[in-house]
Amino acid sequence: MRLLRALGLLLAACWLAVPAAAQEDRDLAWRRYDVALDVRRDGRMLVTETQEVEYLSGTWRNGARSIPLSRVDSLSRVDVFEVVAQTERRLQSDETEESGERMISWQYTPATAGEVRTFRLRYTVDGVVRIYPNNQQIRWIAVP
Repeated sequence: MRLLRALGLLLAACWLAVPAAAQEDRDLAWRRYDVALDVRRDGRMLVTETQEVEYLSGTWRNGARSIPLSRVDSLSRVDVFEVVAQTERRLQSDETEESGERMISWQYTPATAGEVRTFRLRYTVDGVVRIYPNNQQIRWIAVP
């Protein structure tokens, strides 16, 4: 019995030692997720994703988007913006590649419950247009 009580106290102490941010409940929802595809004559495609995010609880500082690379030759010219009063403000972003996907992550000033933020990702993909004898095909998952 003493062992169980000591174990319970140890677990409680460990829980209290976890930083508050790790205990924080966070939730969000996308109000809108619009994608515009601009297919160029040279076969490249300019993709513009506009995400309107509503923060339901917690504090948020980062965003991310994972793009599969299996059906493209390359992905380049990645830019991330926060849209405020219809003006784009460039955000610091990072890119990593793992397991055949490009992960784009960005940081922004903290957002809390009740706020709505709009982010815009713009990038170019090459090799997504497939040309066949009788037609052309684009195979792209616009909304993840």
